[in-house]
Amino acid sequence: MKRTKLLLFFQQFSIWFKILLGELMNNLISLVLILAVYLTLWHFPQTIDLLLILNQADAFFLEIPLYFVLLTAAAF
Repeated sequence: MKRTKLLLFFQQFSIWFKILLGELMNNLISLVLILAVYLTLWHFPQTIDLLLILNQADAFFLEIPLYFVLLTAAAF
């Protein structure tokens, strides 16, 4: 009885995993963006500091436009 439950669990997990992989392949750009955010937040601690600075109220008029102008310039 336990063996059939275990086998059924693995079959259901296999079906779920195949559906998940299919959806990830359909949305490859989203997956790349999620991985890019993961890399910037966990492997570059400066990004977290930058987000904290950008979220401060007094940094709105200078730092935020400057950040996005430099980000746009770096994109080209």
